[in-house]
Amino acid sequence: MPSFNYQAINAQGQRLSSHLEADNAEQARAQLQQWGLCPLWIKPRPIGLSWSFASQSPDIKAALLIAFARQMQSLSQSGVPLAQAIKGLAQAQQQPHWQKRLQTLQQSLESGLELSQAMEQQSPCFSQVQIRLIEVGEHTGRLDLAFASMAELLEQQTQAKRQFWQAAGYPLMVFISLLLAILILTQWVMPQFAQMFSQLEAELPNITRVLLASSDWLARWGSLLLFAFAALIVCHWRARQWPGYRLQTDKVLLSLWLIGPLRRQILLYRFSGTLATLLQQGVALMPSLALSSQVVSNSYMSLQVQEIQERITQGDSLDQAFAQSKLVDPVALEMLSVAEKTAKVAPMLHSISQYYQQQVEQGLSQLRQALEPGLLLLLTALIAVMALGIFLPLFDLYPNLLNG
Repeated sequence: MPSFNYQAINAQGQRLSSHLEADNAEQARAQLQQWGLCPLWIKPRPIGLSWSFASQSPDIKAALLIAFARQMQSLSQSGVPLAQAIKGLAQAQQQPHWQKRLQTLQQSLESGLELSQAMEQQSPCFSQVQIRLIEVGEHTGRLDLAFASMAELLEQQTQAKRQFWQAAGYPLMVFISLLLAILILTQWVMPQFAQMFSQLEAELPNITRVLLASSDWLARWGSLLLFAFAALIVCHWRARQWPGYRLQTDKVLLSLWLIGPLRRQILLYRFSGTLATLLQQGVALMPSLALSSQVVSNSYMSLQVQEIQERITQGDSLDQAFAQSKLVDPVALEMLSVAEKTAKVAPMLHSISQYYQQQVEQGLSQLRQALEPGLLLLLTALIAVMALGIFLPLFDLYPNLLNG
């Protein structure tokens, strides 16, 4: 019988991870619900432990999921049956992998499954957050609102990723330019000049000697350094399979200068927006917290969310639990306190999400202002050093060449 790994929360709000045997994922979900557990995710259990870079099914791009959610929102509002709507989308789809996913959804619906159950069978194409939104929409009869919420969350997450890579793009581009400049000068340019200088038996300036020595050292050890760097990346990737190492590295990432605070704000922007949407759609607080923690791609922050759940089950209020976990800043805490007093938690969480969005935009601006001058100076200094190392000996040799 197939075996499935799962993560679920119990009646006390505690998160449990284990595995069970069932004929399929839907039967596994039903079994967990019979045990009084709320499943967060269920995945087929791999046979054995492999750290190889095994090929997986292609990920569905966010743009396709957003288009799917918006189209399904419009079709649901028009009263088109789900199976017929998905069949039409599949026929119009030109991306083969996504078309196959849609056809499978259609077949599952025609066999009698609910849409949320069909989407569950298509995980990890659809996240647990998206599946729960659709499940709530099925219960309330407002699938159009569920698809709208799904699209908004995907757009929010896509925007957060785009903002992060916009911040990292320029420094990364300059860094790669520096590496390429160093590689070209040390591996192709400097060896040519070194041969010429040795033939002329000229006395070289110190800066030129340093450059030539560096070029020679890189020529000897560059391949080994590259191999060591690649091995370090692979070891890091494998070590992140261990929860303790992943927790520590994620914590360090959040403490990095400039990048760390920005990363935290982006994740809080996604977390608060997801939590607000789930609560607004009628999902209970504890499952909403557990599901929202899945969009936080940082194990340390996920642990803080888990602490919030535990404190709420112990009787703390929402703002007290957030204050003890130190997940959000004082401004967001004050907003949560007001929300709990006025019983308007979901709308206030949307406001908190907008607050963190503004913080992200401000942080991106500060990051560019801080990094751009320094990187330009570094690139200019490198070019200046290289130019001096090459041309100073030529200036010294030029009179001798004229006299000779």
